[in-house]
Amino acid sequence: MRETETERGQTQIDFTIGISVFLGAIIFIFVFAPGILTPFTITGQSEAVTVDRTADYLAQDTLGSPDEPYILDRGCTVAFFDRSADEDPDTADDTCRYDDEPLNKQLGLAEYRAVNITLRANLTGGAGLSQLYWDETDRELTTDETVGDVELTIGDPLEQQRSTTTATRIVTIAGEDVTMEVVVS
Repeated sequence: MRETETERGQTQIDFTIGISVFLGAIIFIFVFAPGILTPFTITGQSEAVTVDRTADYLAQDTLGSPDEPYILDRGCTVAFFDRSADEDPDTADDTCRYDDEPLNKQLGLAEYRAVNITLRANLTGGAGLSQLYWDETDRELTTDETVGDVELTIGDPLEQQRSTTTATRIVTIAGEDVTMEVVVS
C-alpha cells in the first residue's frame, strides 16, 4: 500500500510546538545552569575562614601557650617578627611553637596568598592605634620607630588593588593589651 500525503503523522502545528518546547528547554538550561554551579565556586567566605583560623592559630597557640590563649610569649613573639632578634622565650620549656620556614608555609597558607601580621596599640593614650616596636635596650614596647629595634610586623606589604580579609585579636604581650591584625589577600 502506498502512503499518500494525507496520511502523514506530522503537521506543521506539531512541528512548531515541538521546536518551541525544545528551544524553551535549551533556554532554561542556559539561564539556570550557572545557579546550579554556584555552591562550588570560590567565594570570599572561604577567605574569612582562612584569616580567622590563622589569627586564632597565632593568638592561641603559636606565639603563646594553649594553656593561656591570647597571652603572647614576649621572647617568641619578638623573635617571630624578627628572626635575628636576640630574644629568648619566656616559656619554661625554652622553645617557641613555630618553625623557621617561610611565613605562608608556617601558617598553612597557599603560596599565592599574601599575608601580613601586625601588632598595634595605643600606648600613649592618644586617638587610634599605632604600629608597635620592641626596644631591645629598655626591653619594652614602644610606638617610636627611632627607639624600637624590632618592628612588630611581618609578611607581604598589601597592595591596594587586591581584596583583603582582616581578622583582629586583642592579645597581651609584655603586660600590654595590643591588637594583633592578620590580613590575608
